[in-house]
Amino acid sequence: MNGAVERHRFPRTHDSLGGPGVTVFLAGMQSHGADQASTIQRYLPGDVRTYNAIGKKFHPDRIADAVISDIQPYVDDEQPVRFVGASMGGMLTPFVMSELLDRNDGMNTEQLRALVVDSPAGRDTLVNEQSHLLGNHVVATVLEHAPGIIKAPIFIPKKGDVTIPRDLLTSPENYEYQFRQSARQRLSGFALSLWADEINWMNDIVKDGSLPRACRALAGVSMRYLMCTGKNDAVLQPRAATRWTEWNPGMMVDYVSARHCAFHQDNPQFAQYFKSGVFH
Repeated sequence: MNGAVERHRFPRTHDSLGGPGVTVFLAGMQSHGADQASTIQRYLPGDVRTYNAIGKKFHPDRIADAVISDIQPYVDDEQPVRFVGASMGGMLTPFVMSELLDRNDGMNTEQLRALVVDSPAGRDTLVNEQSHLLGNHVVATVLEHAPGIIKAPIFIPKKGDVTIPRDLLTSPENYEYQFRQSARQRLSGFALSLWADEINWMNDIVKDGSLPRACRALAGVSMRYLMCTGKNDAVLQPRAATRWTEWNPGMMVDYVSARHCAFHQDNPQFAQYFKSGVFH
């Protein structure tokens, strides 16, 4: 695949929040949206749909096209349309929302709201910028997941969002097997060229001013920023959050005592935030 969009719709169940409208979840780098959002989707209102890039190239316009095509019926019915963007997905959110408004002239902006989760705001808001090597972000990701792919004995990983809750396992041997399988599955479909594309895009949209412009174009739209204040080895806070509020003066900032977009590892903290109803 040169570059495609992976999309998923969660079925509503007895423990889904439900309600009218749709929540669009835009995944972070090297993340399958269906997996990244799996532990929080029940707390998100309406139908929950996820989107992420897959393949060798990153095409943000294709993601925007896919999202708008899927959610147009909700827009036409004047139902609520919500966006949750995780890390890089948060940087993509203003572009998708702006394109949605461009294609629906006269759309009531009160239908829209967005939550940007711990997204960077330029190269200098990434922890790895300290070494002046943005590419280290890719290397760190590969090394973080590598133990799950090799055949050496695997124990509990110290970091990374590829862990499996211990209460789902019956033995250490089972844990090691499931961890390796989970790592393989979560990395499947992502080429190094895709990661490089995503990193370059994240850098370019701040450098050329297009992300700040997209944010300012959404003046009046309800937007919040969720800052992760736990051990954060990805984004420098509060620097990133502060810059987002400079681009969008009306943006509210919340925080959660969790690691960077670690919806699996720090699920209780994220669950508490979403169940609070702040984003509904």
